[in-house]
Amino acid sequence: MGRHSTTGIKYLNIDYQKKYKHTYNVRVVLFGKHFIVWSGDDIEIGRKVAEKVNELMSTGHSTFIDWYDNNMERWMIENGYKDANK
Repeated sequence: MGRHSTTGIKYLNIDYQKKYKHTYNVRVVLFGKHFIVWSGDDIEIGRKVAEKVNELMSTGHSTFIDWYDNNMERWMIENGYKDANK
């Protein structure tokens, strides 16, 4: 969890691996595992997703993991950050 963001926004990073064809990603590293929450090219959406992740992480790792496992897809679709058909 002690990694630094490459954008200045906690959890939002520039994706330097061009093979994934996305400019930004929101990523959390817990217990040696990487949780990619969002990837895309719109920094504003990335900022909003990163803010949500920061809010969840501030309450605890288990809160984030519960949201990631159970509610993330629905939250992304409801907020227009992910297409429901994909």
